[in-house]
Amino acid sequence: MTGPTPKRRPYHHQLVLAFLEHTRLAAVAAATGLSKSTVERWKAVPENWAEVDAARGELVESAISRLRTYMPKVAEELAAIAFGTSGEKAEAYVRVRALAEIRDTFLSLNQRVELEQRMSFIERALRNPPVPRASLLSPTTDRAETNAA
Repeated sequence: MTGPTPKRRPYHHQLVLAFLEHTRLAAVAAATGLSKSTVERWKAVPENWAEVDAARGELVESAISRLRTYMPKVAEELAAIAFGTSGEKAEAYVRVRALAEIRDTFLSLNQRVELEQRMSFIERALRNPPVPRASLLSPTTDRAETNAA
């Protein structure tokens, strides 16, 4: 059974969205019309910031998913341009640069997601360290092993 849902300020959702778009507190305050001190207090609540992090993760995942669907087409376009006639290559310079940027963006976002997943794993491990094996043994087991030796 879960506990009661925490009461959210009326501007909660607005702040989450503003933090997705802006990185500086002053910019978030200006975008929401709230005071900088209100934004700072809201940001200091771990649950609020966790929601911003989760929303950022969803945005990145969505972008990667969209880019992933375009990657086969990007590869086809690059191959067609690379293996076409020299006239086609000259006309396609801008397209090649755009396709390369899409590819680079995909790779960068993909690396970011992998790093975030690794960091989450490490953070969870630090919050919940494994129980040392020695403490799993009962005192009677320890004595029995000592007597057997």
